[in-house]
Amino acid sequence: MKRVLQNTLLMILSCFVALLIAEIAIRVVAPRVLIEPLGIVLDEDLIYRLPPNASGVYGKQDREWFMHVSINSHGLRDREIPYERKPGAFRILGLGDSMTFAEGAELDELYLKRLEASLKKASPIEVINGAVRGWGPDQQLAFMNKEAYRYHPDVTLIAFYSGNDFEDVLHGNLYRVENGEAIHQKVSEESSAKYRYYKHQHAIQSLPLYSWLMSNSHLVNWLRQIYPKLAIRNIYRRKTDQQENFSQINAAEEERSWVLVKAIYEKLFSMREQTGRFFVILIPTYEEIEQGASPRIARMIGLCRQWNISYLDMLSGFREQVEMKNNLDELYFPRERHFTPVGHAWLAQLLEKRLKVEGLLPAESEN
Repeated sequence: MKRVLQNTLLMILSCFVALLIAEIAIRVVAPRVLIEPLGIVLDEDLIYRLPPNASGVYGKQDREWFMHVSINSHGLRDREIPYERKPGAFRILGLGDSMTFAEGAELDELYLKRLEASLKKASPIEVINGAVRGWGPDQQLAFMNKEAYRYHPDVTLIAFYSGNDFEDVLHGNLYRVENGEAIHQKVSEESSAKYRYYKHQHAIQSLPLYSWLMSNSHLVNWLRQIYPKLAIRNIYRRKTDQQENFSQINAAEEERSWVLVKAIYEKLFSMREQTGRFFVILIPTYEEIEQGASPRIARMIGLCRQWNISYLDMLSGFREQVEMKNNLDELYFPRERHFTPVGHAWLAQLLEKRLKVEGLLPAESEN
């Protein structure tokens, strides 16, 4: 028994020394950016959401960007905003993914808050950031049905990102299409790759000392960065490597995804009594701006015209900016491919102009 105890203690000590050496090696050879993680909350209707009253700090390893994140009591990256609006106030609600959540930017730098700051100079207007990193159109629809309608918006801005919104609805599997209508369905580990992935993430984030280790250990942050590449083969059940996008879908899946995306947006557009008027922001990828074309955005433009929904085509807007300055990296982070603060500022300017042209702002805002 004594020998077993000695061997056990020796093994524990050996593991500790090995981890200590690895930690020192990472700090010397490839130091990491330490973060303070937010974590997530699993939700049977939304797959996941952000934890209320949480805060975090994030940065990219090459220091391409660094940001602070604060979440309010309703689970949104915004200041504290009650569901009931002030008398006489005009309210705009924005929905989207990490492009609108503003990965890589501080709260006051993101385009929704820049829009709010500009409009508030003329009249009492609130712009609510209802975007959550990683959410697709399916989760945005579910959020609108579950909670977002309680904000009583006069205008709802929907940010469509052509880079992964098609993939998100397939991986999430929150909706199915029956007779052309999007029907919400409960998800499980078997039915939803996205739920499977975030349930694994939640389990890891619930481990003892997880937050402390993320804020203090370079080794743990290194493991955090390589974990998705190791886990995605099993969780998303797709082949992947450093160059391949794990969420890439084939031609048949593209068509199936479009049927689902179309049904989801049509269901959203039919909710005008609860959401006010809709306005769609069409956000292209970095590569699509370089190429000057986006089949997905072209499809979305057709859908918006069919439903008489106003929209802003940022493929054209960003290409004009790039042609003037000849530097796309001013608008998108070259590695991360999210908007830079300059990109957010440019989008906010174009968005405000278009909202005024479409008559979607109160008359006081146009003075």
